[in-house]
Amino acid sequence: MDDDEEDESGEEKEKPIEEAITTLTPSPSSASSVWKTIPEMIRDKMVNRGITSLLPIQQASFNKIYDGEDAILQSPTGSGKTLAFVLPLLSASLNKKSRKKPWQKKKVASPRILTICPSRELARQVGKEYEKFAGPNKQVVTVFGGVPIERHVALLKYKPQIVVTTPGRLRELVREGHLDYSQVSTLVVDEADVLLNEKDFPEVSSAISDIERALEERYGGDDP
Repeated sequence: MDDDEEDESGEEKEKPIEEAITTLTPSPSSASSVWKTIPEMIRDKMVNRGITSLLPIQQASFNKIYDGEDAILQSPTGSGKTLAFVLPLLSASLNKKSRKKPWQKKKVASPRILTICPSRELARQVGKEYEKFAGPNKQVVTVFGGVPIERHVALLKYKPQIVVTTPGRLRELVREGHLDYSQVSTLVVDEADVLLNEKDFPEVSSAISDIERALEERYGGDDP
């Protein structure tokens, strides 16, 4: 750290939040390589839906998310943010697939990819986007409040690799032992500015802490 980033007492100054947000800018030269990284099966589904190129936010964030790095996406509504994380996550899941499927050997559902949304409407929307482009073996289950929990418990018995949920229903499923975080490798917090408000959604912060503990137990403190 530079000297000018310490105060007179020698303590590090807290960096403003803006500095912690990675600026993602698309590179024209990377457009073709990103497109080729997307598995043919997904590309075919995209083309069938009239998508022949990626929007700026999708192109700019693709490699970072595909490689498993942390990313914060900020873009106006309607700019393609949902596919900006759905496409690289599904692409990585298909391109880097392993014969080992530990999440299917668990007694309870333990997805690889967990996406938390602030409302059932958004959860439905995001779940449908995953389903549109996921392969036949990439089960996607969307669970949210306002629906009998037994219905969702029945879906989770299929041990889905991807779960889209709302905070309240997630808390219920974990508390009652129908889902755990032991195999979660990717967490998506959709509309993070809303969900990371601990006053309104304390269960989200709790879930993040539990997932971090599960990762530490699984990898012994090493990066996954």
